[in-house]
Amino acid sequence: MQAPEKGWEHSMLRMLENYSVTWGGVGNLVIPTGEQGEIHHRLWSLIENYDADLWAWYVPTLKGNRIANPEGFEQWLQTQSEQWASEHGGTISGARQELTTDHMLSSAIGRSDLPENLGEEIKSRTGPAMRGGRLHLASYRAGAFPSRLLVDVLDLSPLPERVHLLQCDDLPLSLRLLVAMRFGTLADEHITRLERTGMSLERVPIGEEDLRYVLPLCWLGKGGHYRTENEALLAARKASGSDEGFVAGGPNGLSMAGLVRRYRSHFDLDMHLTVVVGSQALDFAYAHALERCGAQVFWLPGEFAAGEDEMSKVVLQTLAGAIRTAFRFTEGRERSLEMCSLSLSADELPAVAERIRQAWPIWPGMEEFTVVKEAFQPPFRTPLFADPKWYDQPLEEPFRKEAMQRGVPAAVPTGVQADDPWKINWWVDVEDYHYRFPARTVLSDLVTADQEMMTCIARSSREGISYYSHSMGLVLAGSSLEQMIERPRLRFPSTESVFRHLLNSAGYTMTESPEGRFRRLTTDLWGGRDRLHNDIVHKGTFALLKAWLSQEPSGEDPGAYNRKRRYLSLEDAVNASGMTREETRHVLDSYLERDIVKRGHCFQCSHCLSFDWYPLEQVGQSFRCHRCSTENPIISSSWKGGDEPTYYYDLAEVAYQAFSNNVEVPSRALARLARNSRSFDEMPNVEVHKDNKGKIELDLWALVDGRIVIGEAKSGDRIKTNAAKEQEWLQRLANVAEAITADEVAFATATSWRQQTRTYIKVAFQNHRAEVRLMEAT
Repeated sequence: MQAPEKGWEHSMLRMLENYSVTWGGVGNLVIPTGEQGEIHHRLWSLIENYDADLWAWYVPTLKGNRIANPEGFEQWLQTQSEQWASEHGGTISGARQELTTDHMLSSAIGRSDLPENLGEEIKSRTGPAMRGGRLHLASYRAGAFPSRLLVDVLDLSPLPERVHLLQCDDLPLSLRLLVAMRFGTLADEHITRLERTGMSLERVPIGEEDLRYVLPLCWLGKGGHYRTENEALLAARKASGSDEGFVAGGPNGLSMAGLVRRYRSHFDLDMHLTVVVGSQALDFAYAHALERCGAQVFWLPGEFAAGEDEMSKVVLQTLAGAIRTAFRFTEGRERSLEMCSLSLSADELPAVAERIRQAWPIWPGMEEFTVVKEAFQPPFRTPLFADPKWYDQPLEEPFRKEAMQRGVPAAVPTGVQADDPWKINWWVDVEDYHYRFPARTVLSDLVTADQEMMTCIARSSREGISYYSHSMGLVLAGSSLEQMIERPRLRFPSTESVFRHLLNSAGYTMTESPEGRFRRLTTDLWGGRDRLHNDIVHKGTFALLKAWLSQEPSGEDPGAYNRKRRYLSLEDAVNASGMTREETRHVLDSYLERDIVKRGHCFQCSHCLSFDWYPLEQVGQSFRCHRCSTENPIISSSWKGGDEPTYYYDLAEVAYQAFSNNVEVPSRALARLARNSRSFDEMPNVEVHKDNKGKIELDLWALVDGRIVIGEAKSGDRIKTNAAKEQEWLQRLANVAEAITADEVAFATATSWRQQTRTYIKVAFQNHRAEVRLMEAT
């Protein structure tokens, strides 16, 4: 929504009114935009985290102006009516009547559609619903009901028997917003229609004297230590049975009809609390979006942060008490109390923090506020709204490669129904908990197996695959809801398919590099990336693996060296690894079982005196010389030392090549990228180029919790040998990252990056949206 600098609160209230009568609207975000559709960069991370199925644009109307400013609207109406009567004839009262018809009041007076540049950015950053190459876009208007693609809760049944509406008209606009943020609110048109249905609507007047009781409910969702003398408020609270029931019994409870709220776990979510301070639309929207994504956040309107009046003191005292309550059950654990703002400078916030501390006389065990630029947010949206039957329901379907062999079974809402099957619709999320691919519009082409039918609106989402409930194909008149719903065959593309599609869509060609092939085959030998990484980070096994790469002559390092290859006996392996004989024996046995190493003998030909290693399958009672092909009997003169031939172990060729190319550097980098992630997958090195120009090979291609991460891993402190080549290479990488809408570009080194390389990296990515991460051995 486009939010004006002044009076933005009214637009926000109109949106929250609309959300209260939209099915599931209690979980929606509200995002303010500038005149050209620009969105504050702090909000984009939350938008990407939230990953909306559908976008809706708020359309300014005369009705919205009349609600926001009745006196100003009356002056405008009188002026326009007089002008109309003067120019076209007729009476002023007739002109007034014409200008105030429902059609005129609900007509757009500003931009009625999403700005094109904003639509393109939404498609590049997320994976919203598309239809016919365009955003599947809904709209909202003041005092109206949800448009097409959205569900009007008053078309559903059953609904709650009673709803209580907190009437805060005498409070400042910002506090009315704070109440509406938690309880919801209704426009007059919504109230009228609700009353026509026979629903019991209880109006609960809220005044300044009730703030100490109501504000903790707004911030915490539950009460604090204060009581109220407001009889209507007490009666509504008693009828609800609990604070949680009282909050749910407000208008927002309407939008939860037939739904349940569920939370994904996050290990330290309750240990972070952020106070967002400010009186601009951005501040409110930031706090609102953080809360909808699952963060623990309190919005403090800016006028109360610095005010000296009695109401400001009440707001600050109540906020301090709410903070204390929020941290009551976290004693003894490390916790974070943060403060930020999108409208105030960092220098202004410490004074606000001190005022909050002073507002509560006793502040036992509370931490100091930390002023931050960006509030803590979980890496994924934790609250979800879903049907209680289908939420977390396991789906066991046979797959052929990446695609389901059958369509998804029907999932019809169990808690509500509608007389008209077109007036109830929803989105179905099908997810693989262990694998998230990116939410990108371009990837939505991959997620259905029957693309030629073109009946399903499906999208690539942060949670897996989301698709629209109703089929876009032929639906006969009079069909039931069960006959209308979509049952697509879904496709879960591999990481390689995802990157190939992203690159191809941007005009790039992707080819597996030799180093990538060696890493892939080596990973397969080990039985997976984690097992390979475990041997790399283990001091003994890594020293053993590196011993096979030594180019020193025999006798200077453990093992026999010939033809640029080294072969290790058990004793050599013990000496090289520093492990005990038993540990080394166990490692070699496990490597033999997986063909990581082969056992053989080192023999010398009696004819040409060539000394070489021979695998066991080439040795019988004799061996054939690799150089002169002479058949040699295996006698004491064929081997060096000992009463019997010694077993020597050779490292598999693909593993030798992988470790020769420092496979340990990308392996360690990938392990760090995967740390604390719910979902992680990667593909080995590939080369990419566009129109056979500017070829670039990259080591790191990963999907981390649905985020696109690419990058490079080096054993040294620089990327290229000279400045010109390094800058040119980084520019190519920046172009690739921009083309595939990468979220992060990682640079890993086995040492530390030199300062000049750091500078080149910073310059190359200073105007790109991808985050840059430098990973060093330290």
